Amino acid sequence: MLRRTWTGPLLCLALIAGACSDGSDSSSDDAATTEVTSTTEATTTTEAATTTVEATITTEMPEDEASNGPLLDDSMALDSALALALEILEGRDLTQAEFDEVFSDEFKQQVPFPIFTLSSNQLQALGPYTIGDEIEREDTGVAIAITNDAGENWFVAIEVAAVDDATITDLLASPVPETPEVAGFDDGLAQLEAMGTVRLATFETTGGSCDVIHELGADEQMPLGSIFKLYVLGAVVDAVEAGDVSWADEVEVRDELDSIPSGTTQNDEPGTMLTVEELALRMIAISDNTATDHLIDLVGREAVEAAVADYGHSQPELNRPFMTTKEFTILKFGVDDETRAEYIAADEDGRRALLSELTTELPPVADIVAVTDPVDVETLEWFASPADVCRVLTMLAVDSAAAEILSDNPGWPDEDDLFSFIGFKGGSEPGVLASAWIVETADGKSFVVAGAVFNEDELVGDDAAIGLFAAIRNGVVAG
Repeated sequence: MLRRTWTGPLLCLALIAGACSDGSDSSSDDAATTEVTSTTEATTTTEAATTTVEATITTEMPEDEASNGPLLDDSMALDSALALALEILEGRDLTQAEFDEVFSDEFKQQVPFPIFTLSSNQLQALGPYTIGDEIEREDTGVAIAITNDAGENWFVAIEVAAVDDATITDLLASPVPETPEVAGFDDGLAQLEAMGTVRLATFETTGGSCDVIHELGADEQMPLGSIFKLYVLGAVVDAVEAGDVSWADEVEVRDELDSIPSGTTQNDEPGTMLTVEELALRMIAISDNTATDHLIDLVGREAVEAAVADYGHSQPELNRPFMTTKEFTILKFGVDDETRAEYIAADEDGRRALLSELTTELPPVADIVAVTDPVDVETLEWFASPADVCRVLTMLAVDSAAAEILSDNPGWPDEDDLFSFIGFKGGSEPGVLASAWIVETADGKSFVVAGAVFNEDELVGDDAAIGLFAAIRNGVVAG
């Protein structure tokens, strides 16, 4: 399976809502992410493969062929699926019947036809595209570079069910992230402040403590998006250390714990057995919400609340009761304004009572995607300060299993090979983009960069924001 080497807020076909935002995430989610990966250096394809793709994309399919017979050729499954994907980018609209024929059930569950159509229309409007080289290829997956007329570099990545089965299981179209030029911390901060309220700090952590280098509101609370999942990881680490849980223990996937994307666990059949390690990896690397809720259920809400305090949070009471992603989604997007306001105004006991009585179903994903305005981002969220995030990252990084999980997705490419280790978690929701890195350099120094930009009134420019955070991350090497 191809795996993207960054997570950012993406305009994508394969992911929706929080899946595109994790960074993050989105919540960004972590904003952002499918299990499709590309490298920053293109690998030239064979002449034959390139010719096949270019010939297919430049040849219009006759109208009668578009509605008669199979759309995909299983004998050349991957290239056939890629050719169709590129045709869609160039303006081909699928009917509902064609969509149902081409995509897997899991894909259609995660990306219903109306959302697919909306996303593909947005992508088509950004074209036309010039087809470039292949970036990466495996037996059932391929990523290819494309450029639009504005000179913006994108990639398309696609996966099929099998070598001889062209059913499309994943499809992603995304801009290739380019780290913006930032003249130091203050310049990056000023650009972020144009988007909303900012909390941001860089820390040196070489000695195990969080020593501030640059900051704006290092000790002030901020909405986290999916960065909250670091505390769930901490609770799992504690359970493993106590001998109550093993990374190899298997957990049964249960429908009642299904949440919304990002992630894939909600698509697993009930009764599927996943190890604790796999759930934790999904939770951090692809910001899997359903995996997160299974882990919260495994260790218990109270254990996560204890971890918030034990991992150095300065105001742990802000996250009590500790919401699951399902509860958060219902409260944020599924209840009426009065119920949401009642929860926000309640004390801890009142909130616990309201959660115990919460019977509202998860809202349809299409309804969440349709949200274009921030919803109570400063009052209904998980919260921590940049310094709080530094402490939890620093404590987690000394655990070898947690460090490996944190390093699976670097969040943004390290084009200049500045770091020997990168641990990342991001998060977002409409009006919030948050990023957190712990990095090490070849000379043994370690740093944390943690922050968020948030806006109660309008959406944050997610792509621009995470790029600026990444530029500030890279700047810690220069001091």
